[in-house]
This record gives sequence, C-alpha cells and structure tokens, in this order.
Amino acid sequence: MVSAFPGRQGKNPGAIEVSAFSGRRGHAPVAPGLDPGPLGPTAPEGLDISPPPRYGTTMPRTAFPRLLRKDLRLREVAPHLYVGDEDAGRLHIWSAVIDVGGEGHGRERAVAQANLEHRMTWWFDDGKPIPAGLLDAAHAMSRHVLRQNEDVLVHCMAGLSRSASVAYALLRTIYRLDHDAALLRVKTPSEPDFPHHVVIESARKWADRRSAKIR
Repeated sequence: MVSAFPGRQGKNPGAIEVSAFSGRRGHAPVAPGLDPGPLGPTAPEGLDISPPPRYGTTMPRTAFPRLLRKDLRLREVAPHLYVGDEDAGRLHIWSAVIDVGGEGHGRERAVAQANLEHRMTWWFDDGKPIPAGLLDAAHAMSRHVLRQNEDVLVHCMAGLSRSASVAYALLRTIYRLDHDAALLRVKTPSEPDFPHHVVIESARKWADRRSAKIR
C-alpha cells in the first residue's frame, strides 16, 4: 500500500486514509451489465447483490442520472461515475471507491475494497463543509481512473448528502457541468432536503475556485 498523501492523517483527524493499492489482479468490470460477484463473509444477510439493469434502447447512455439500485440508492450520474450508500461500497464491481461515509460498517467495507488499486477513505460529519483536501484528492484520483473508462463510486452512509456533494464537485470540474446541471444529477427527488446545504455549498465554492483557475 502506497499512501498518495502522506502525513494527511496528522493534519486532519477526519482524513483517515487516501491510498493506492498495488498488486491488483485484473480490474473490476465496467457498466453496463455489472456483475457484483460475491460480497464475502462480511456481507449483511439479505443484501441483494443482483446486477443493475443493462442499458437498453429505452435508456440511452446520455440519460443521467440513472437509478440502478433503489435499495442501495445507487445511481450513475455521468459516464462511469456512481453515487450510492455504504452497501454499494461493498460490491465487488468498482475500479475506484471514494468512501466518505463515517465508521458504520467501515471495517467490512475495507475488506470488500482491499484489492482495489484506487481507494480513498476520508470521513467527515454530514452538515459540515467538505475539507478542501478531500476534494483535491478525489478529483486527482477520479480523473486518472475515468480517463481509463473505468468506474468510480462515491459513497457515504445513506448516499444522499456527503457522497452526492463530492460527486457534484467532480461533475463540475471533470465533466465541466454548470452548477444547476450538476446539482440536478446528484439530488434525489424523494429526499428534497439533501444534499445538506452546508455540504453542497462547500463543494460549490471549491468547484468555482478550481474552475476559475483553469479559465
């Protein structure tokens, strides 16, 4: 394991781990037609691990967001970029995972993600601004993986606020969407109060600053 950001833990107690794991065998399959495979001994009893639906003629590739698994709040918000809850992070289908979910089942998620070449864990409390260092790291790792047309999952506990806000920032800076378009892709109509206004506002400010630098 090679830490991509050494010393981060000492500067910010919320920065648990930002790592690149070497020695991965092969790579996770990409959507469509995801095959989650086994979840291992830590899989919760009764968790449905059936693959999300394949792309069809009625759902063009350009139609985003795409709800793939309602039980996991798993949706594709742009090509190869996904948002979901903590159980989505335990599926063996991702090339890269950004875990901002807090402890919860963190140890179990770590087991499921152990063979990932690209994995980032940085927990912070919902309702608080996203640490700028988190977004910088998430952007760098995601851009590298997405350029290879591989899949990136951003997840938190519920898949509604923290993960959605991080994904919003990636939509702004990697996919070059404007604020309204990016926000529309990460909001969940059934949960209109999310993402938390403080969290999404911190992501907006970070994206605005980064966009201004590259103009």
